[in-house]
Amino acid sequence: MNHPITLPSPLGLSPNAPQRPRPTLAWTLALSVLLLWTSAIPWSTAAHADDLTAQPSAAQGDLGDLDPHFELELQEDASVLGRSLSMGGVAATHAALYTWAYFAWYRGRNLSPTLELRDEGFFGIDTYAGGADKLGHMYSNYALTRLTTNLLQYGGWGKTTSTILSAGLTLSFFTAIELKDGYHRNFGFSWGDMAFNGLGIGMAIIMDTFPQVDAIFDFKVEYVPTDLFIDQVVNEGLVDAAEDYSGQTFMLAWHLSSVPQLQDHSSTAWMRYLDAVVGFKSTHYLPKPVEPGAIPRQDLFLGLSLNVQQIIDDTFYRKPAQRQGAGYGALAFTNEIVAIPYTTLPLVNFSRDASELDTAEPIP
Repeated sequence: MNHPITLPSPLGLSPNAPQRPRPTLAWTLALSVLLLWTSAIPWSTAAHADDLTAQPSAAQGDLGDLDPHFELELQEDASVLGRSLSMGGVAATHAALYTWAYFAWYRGRNLSPTLELRDEGFFGIDTYAGGADKLGHMYSNYALTRLTTNLLQYGGWGKTTSTILSAGLTLSFFTAIELKDGYHRNFGFSWGDMAFNGLGIGMAIIMDTFPQVDAIFDFKVEYVPTDLFIDQVVNEGLVDAAEDYSGQTFMLAWHLSSVPQLQDHSSTAWMRYLDAVVGFKSTHYLPKPVEPGAIPRQDLFLGLSLNVQQIIDDTFYRKPAQRQGAGYGALAFTNEIVAIPYTTLPLVNFSRDASELDTAEPIP
């Protein structure tokens, strides 16, 4: 349910004002880029000498027998170039996401002159998405934080700096999106969404800070577009795949390859190609079903899933030295956050549906 509060719009917008992107996110991105650029500039040779020695950029190449001062200048130039390129990649990622969000959610929507708060619940059977929206927020923040952390690290930024900057940028991005929701009718600012944004960022920080945890667990989504969503794309030009909840399954995967006892015996070594998973999905919430008798349903299951990256490693990258470079890193990261459709087998399923709800109080 929506609970509007009478906070005037800081932009003085009228409900009938022409639709346009708000400047909040644009300013956030601009300030973030400025911060990143400032951090990339080597203000002094001494301040960056240790970092350059510890993490030489791949773009430096073989400098040969050059004058030491000139060699250091080349190293600094290569370091700035790598950091600047990765900074540009992060900025482009955020800009692309904002562009998609505008066309998916805000284009043509009516504005609200006041900030509206929306209390949409969490995992109640009578909520508008059955809880998939909350896991979607968590997953989106998790994936964006990890992606931009990897981009910054690959460009030469330090591990801790990359993690902090990525987490801060992701939080700023999704906070701006939530505020934008608050000034659109029928959307609303949700503290529940903000809480799950924070959970996703926190999980990303843990994974990036503790590689031993990252080697054991993955948080990923399996997505198969529904026929209803495909029809919306073809017939109406809608691009809101984020709310195609009936096609999404969120999973926390435990790599059985991380259990040494299973790898020590030939009879159980094959289990390294499997993950034990706990998964969740909601069906017949969004997109709104058109067929009569479709009842909203939630499923929580335990099962097994293929560890696709382990299969790829053992087939094409047998030697650890081969598991290097941007191409391999992108492949491994994709398999960390995305489950290939139809590679998961639910074994124990717990489900409930909305058939017993009071029909006088339909799902919003």
